[in-house]
Amino acid sequence: MNLSLLELQRARKQLQVYCDQRNRGTGSRTRWSTREVDNCFLIARSGRFDNKGRVLPEQALLKLCYRHAVWQLFVPRAQGDWLPYPPSPEVKNFDQVLQELDQAPLHVHW
Repeated sequence: MNLSLLELQRARKQLQVYCDQRNRGTGSRTRWSTREVDNCFLIARSGRFDNKGRVLPEQALLKLCYRHAVWQLFVPRAQGDWLPYPPSPEVKNFDQVLQELDQAPLHVHW
């Protein structure tokens, strides 16, 4: 089952609002953003600095893909590939994606 255009637009908008809310709450230069890559959404963090004041590259935090009528969540591995998100690798609707992010153990993403 493919994700309808309307559902895709809704998910894109919800993710952008979610990242915007996180940006307001950080109080720092770190920025959360979302973009689409290979029919999936990628949430990334940018604007961070190392201990010498150099800007660090953007860091991908989470990948969300709609496959087989469920949203699949992935986290990056050090090797550059993606691992299913351990606490809940699949959820049925997009609202559950946002709930899962808010309830992530130790808020590892934020």
